[in-house]
Amino acid sequence: MPDASVAFFSIPELAAELCSYLIAADFLNLMLTSREMNSICRPLFWNTLFLRSDERAECFTSSQEGMESLGKNIDSVCSLQTRGNFLTYYIVGLVEYLRVVDAIFRSCPQSIVILKLPQDSSESRRIELMLDQDSKDFDEGPLILRAEPLANLRYLQLPDKYQGYHADQICPFLEQSPRLQTWRVPCIAGTADVKVITKTIRTHCKELKELYNELPYANYKGEFAMSVMEAMEPQQLERLEFTGYHDEWPNRMTASIQRHGQVLQQIQLRGCHRLTSFSIHTILTSCRGLQHLDVFGMNPSRIAISLKDGGSSEEWVCKSLRHLVIHVDVSSTSTGSEQPQWALLERFYRHIGSLQQLTFLDLRGAAVIHDATYNNPAQEVDYAKLTFPGLLSLRDTRTGEPGYLSLLKDLKRLKTFQGSIWLNSVRSQEAIGHVEVEWIYENWPSLRLIEFLDYTSQLGLEERPYLRWLKERIPQLQFSKMVAPSIW
Repeated sequence: MPDASVAFFSIPELAAELCSYLIAADFLNLMLTSREMNSICRPLFWNTLFLRSDERAECFTSSQEGMESLGKNIDSVCSLQTRGNFLTYYIVGLVEYLRVVDAIFRSCPQSIVILKLPQDSSESRRIELMLDQDSKDFDEGPLILRAEPLANLRYLQLPDKYQGYHADQICPFLEQSPRLQTWRVPCIAGTADVKVITKTIRTHCKELKELYNELPYANYKGEFAMSVMEAMEPQQLERLEFTGYHDEWPNRMTASIQRHGQVLQQIQLRGCHRLTSFSIHTILTSCRGLQHLDVFGMNPSRIAISLKDGGSSEEWVCKSLRHLVIHVDVSSTSTGSEQPQWALLERFYRHIGSLQQLTFLDLRGAAVIHDATYNNPAQEVDYAKLTFPGLLSLRDTRTGEPGYLSLLKDLKRLKTFQGSIWLNSVRSQEAIGHVEVEWIYENWPSLRLIEFLDYTSQLGLEERPYLRWLKERIPQLQFSKMVAPSIW
C-alpha cells in the first residue's frame, strides 16, 4: 500500500491545487524522498518556470545541466514568467527585441497555460548577448519554431512597448491563442492598428474574459480598452482592471459596461484621472454580477459620483458586491436646500445598506476648496476632513435630528469600514455616542476595522469611553489604518 504522500500526489487535482502553495525548493525536497515521489513531483517542479530575477536567469541559462533538464521536461512547463537577463540571453544576440519575444512565444510547448514577459523596451531597442560567445554552442542546428496555435494558453502578458505595437506585430500572438482568457493589454500604435487588432480578437479570441492594463503610457487614455470590450461578444467580459483611465468618452464607457453588465464581476480603475458620475452610476445600476468595484485616483472630485446620481431612485442591482471603494461628491451637503439634500442622502445610504454581501466598504468624500483671493487653483480636500451627514448617528427622536446608521443594519458581513468617517470631522450635532457603538456591536458582528481615529495615535480611546467599551467587547477591532490617509 503506498504511503499517504504518494497517494495524495497521485491525484492530479489535489497535486495541481497544492502547486500554488509550494516553491521549487519544496518540490526538490519531495523528489529526494523516494523514487515514486521523484517520478510524481518532477513534472510539478517544472510546472512554473519563474525567471523574473536577473540573478536566477543568469544562473539558469549559464548552466548546461539546467538547460538540458529544461529540454527534457519542457512539456511539463505550464507557466513561464521571465524578464531581464533571460530575454537577453535567449537563443541569439544582436537581434531585434520583438524577434526575441516572438521566438520565445513560438518556442513554448503546448502545455503552456500562463506566459508573462514583462520587460520595458523602446521600439529601436536591441538586445545584445552578454554571455561569452565562445561558451555558447551556435552549431546546434536551425531554430525550429512552432507553427500551430497554443491550445492551452489562457494568460498572456507581452513586454511593454511605449511607442505602441502595430497590428502586424501583435496579431500573430493573438491568432495563436484561441483559448486566451486573460490579456494584459499593451500600448497600440495607432487607430488603424486598433481596428485590425479588434477584428483579430473577434475572430480568434472568443474566450477572452479578463482585460488588464497596469502601466499607463503617453497619450493613451483608454480608447483601445473600450474598442476591445466592443469587439467581444456581449456578456463575455468578467474582469476589467485599468490604471490611468481618462474618461473622455463617457457614452462609450457606459455602453461598453452595459454590453457586459450581466457577467462583469470586477472593475478596478486605479490611478484614474477622470470618470464621470454617470459612468459610476451606470456600473452600480446595470452590473448585476459585480462583486468588486474600486475607483481610485489623484483627484477625487474628478472621479466621484454625485449625490444626485448616488441618491437617485434607480435601484443598485449589484447585490453580490463584496468590495466597494468609491468617492462621493459631498461639496453640496452644506447648501441651503436642506430637505432635498437629506432626501438624496437617505436614498444613497439605503442603496449602500442594500448591499448585504459587503465585506469591505471605503466611502470617501470628495470636495475642492477655491481660493479666489490669489486666483490659486482649486485644492482637493483630504477625505479625512470630510464627512457624510447623518451616516454615523441614529435618529434623535427628542430633537428630530436625522440619523441614518440604522439603514446599514443588513451589512452583517462587513469586516472593514473606512473613508470619511473620522470622529474628529463629524458635526457636533451628529456626534457618535454609546447608543451608536452598542448598535454597531449588535449589528456588525464581523467588523474588524472601522476608521474612526487618526492613524498616528490611539489617544481617542482614552478620550472616548464608548470606544473603550466597544474595544473591550471586540478586542480585535481596530479604529485606524496603519497608513497615513491620503486623497490618493
